[in-house]
Amino acid sequence: MILEMVNGHGAATRNMFSMPSIMEPIEYRNAPEWPQVSRAPVTQAVAEAMAWLEHAGFIILDPTQGNGTSYRTLTRRGRQLQNRKLAAAYRQAAILPTGLVHPDILEKSHAAFMRGDHDIAVFAAFKAIEVAVRNACGFPDGELGVPLMRKAFHPETGPLTDKAVVVSEREATAALFAGAIGAAKNPTSHREFEMSKVEAARLILFASHLMSIVNARANLAA
Repeated sequence: MILEMVNGHGAATRNMFSMPSIMEPIEYRNAPEWPQVSRAPVTQAVAEAMAWLEHAGFIILDPTQGNGTSYRTLTRRGRQLQNRKLAAAYRQAAILPTGLVHPDILEKSHAAFMRGDHDIAVFAAFKAIEVAVRNACGFPDGELGVPLMRKAFHPETGPLTDKAVVVSEREATAALFAGAIGAAKNPTSHREFEMSKVEAARLILFASHLMSIVNARANLAA
């Protein structure tokens, strides 16, 4: 709401505003519909919102006003979010920190995630792992799912197993990959599967971690 308000009042307001100037359009000070008991909580809520916007990099202290100024100005990022629709899109994207997502996973899943097709995004992420594992091992296309993971990471014979660690750790890695494919990829490929964006983001980050393991093991095996 604050970004929309500031962006909607033209360049002069975008370049210099303060807490009082944000509160003034609300016109609650002398308005009968704003009882006295509501005024302090509203003021605090707006102050907290401005503090969050500053922390997130949407507003900064106005650098043209010198030290000690209370005036803020929109950052370049803040000027981009001109309405609530754009702000909602930003919040949707911010749930998935793309800087932490493996590039191969990001390529396959990001578009679906941004469309709101969270189950499809997760399926694409774990399918990318399946393909990467199969290619790294040189297995035929018929090798799929949990059996593929158990074969690829078999503690003794798996092409991607790490013989430098103890057997129990090799077994744990095989179980990790088999469980991930069985729990994350298979349900989305077999039936309609409702998934929240938060759950999807967590699974995509998990898939990114698994993909980094695949890449590391493939490089060692090469």
